[in-house]
Amino acid sequence: MIHYHGVSGLTPSELVYQILCGKDALISFPYRDQNQQIVLENCRSVMLDNGAFTAWKSGKPFDYGAVVNWYSELQNHPSITGMIIPDIIEGSENENDKLVEKFPFRMGIPVWHLHESNARLMALCAAFPVVALGSSGVFSQPKAITWWARMDGAFKCITDDYGRPKCKLHGLRMLDPEIFTRLPLSSADSTHMGRSIKFDQKWRGYSRHTTKRARGIVIVETLERVVPTDKYVGAPEQQPLLFC
Repeated sequence: MIHYHGVSGLTPSELVYQILCGKDALISFPYRDQNQQIVLENCRSVMLDNGAFTAWKSGKPFDYGAVVNWYSELQNHPSITGMIIPDIIEGSENENDKLVEKFPFRMGIPVWHLHESNARLMALCAAFPVVALGSSGVFSQPKAITWWARMDGAFKCITDDYGRPKCKLHGLRMLDPEIFTRLPLSSADSTHMGRSIKFDQKWRGYSRHTTKRARGIVIVETLERVVPTDKYVGAPEQQPLLFC
């Protein structure tokens, strides 16, 4: 599994090199000016995110044209492995299908939102080599009981008799061992590392006084040591499924 570490808000830029040189990173459109160059020059592979989630959370308008222009500038860069197709987080299936249909670049990855139908998920998996899974609607909180229940219903539709998905899956905001040891993802992303190294209260004892660089390396290495699953395992036993 590829671990895409989000670099949004990770400052100063030297930290990106110190922590993620030779690793895999994700650049989100709203933060593209912060660390883009150092990421492209030093990371093993890079995924581009359209920033729809950030716009949705902040209540700001989403600029489709600007995102596509940015993708166009970077589409031939050798480090780029995928582009999340612009999406409307809580939009209709028809709205998101239209955005997928008009996307002009070959390495586009469509997003299936958990509030959407299993039929749309199956159609995307049949049409694309990689599909991204995005938490949304009443399923916006990863690892909640209802979230696991929704995932159970979805994965039963897109896995074979061995629990293996019929296309590669990318987990948006799912770079969490509690998730990728249960869902057979080919890649996942998170800004957990960049956010966590800033807050002393999250680090106890001797680790409280460690540098951001040391904290970042610990988080990245810890995440990448965990062995992901290659088949669907399902929700933790202590979280009963409410919906199927």
